[in-house]
Amino acid sequence: MVAAQLDRQHALLAALDECMIGQRYRLPGDDADLIADAIAALHVQKPGQATRLDFTTSLLSNLRVWENLILPAWYHRLAELPELETRVLAALQHLQLSEDAVRTLLDSLPATLAVTRKQELVLVRTLVLAPRYIFADADWCAWVERSPSVTALWQAICEHSILLMPGGEAGLALPDAAVQDMEREQG
Repeated sequence: MVAAQLDRQHALLAALDECMIGQRYRLPGDDADLIADAIAALHVQKPGQATRLDFTTSLLSNLRVWENLILPAWYHRLAELPELETRVLAALQHLQLSEDAVRTLLDSLPATLAVTRKQELVLVRTLVLAPRYIFADADWCAWVERSPSVTALWQAICEHSILLMPGGEAGLALPDAAVQDMEREQG
């Protein structure tokens, strides 16, 4: 059982190396453990280069919005602080907020914000992180596609990342033959 899970994880990681930036791929099945293991492996192999977007992804309530947006990228040493601050301000421009609104937002605690605003900020954080791999649930993608306020932000994210969607029919098949065999087995 464990060996089979490791084989599937290795096949998935090998396939991810062949994926093209700016493309959407479907992952075989909806195996939450496989996805969690793949993300954990990517965090070790390629720190800061994988993130997950689903409705459990949120902001830390005891940190200001500014800290929520910058600290993950700073922790992974993806850039120096001044560059990260520039990235945050550029990403927030997609939300079309005034300078005063941005200043107030950055000083806010997440608990004071509407759920939709927090989801928008998760996307802003994703753009700041600029991960190579984004594992996004179909429900999350459906929300993004129904939300005109985040269309430009989402496009900017997808332009520089590989979007991976568990289960479903949307997107390209992963390029690795072993992963395609996994898809056939589950189908």
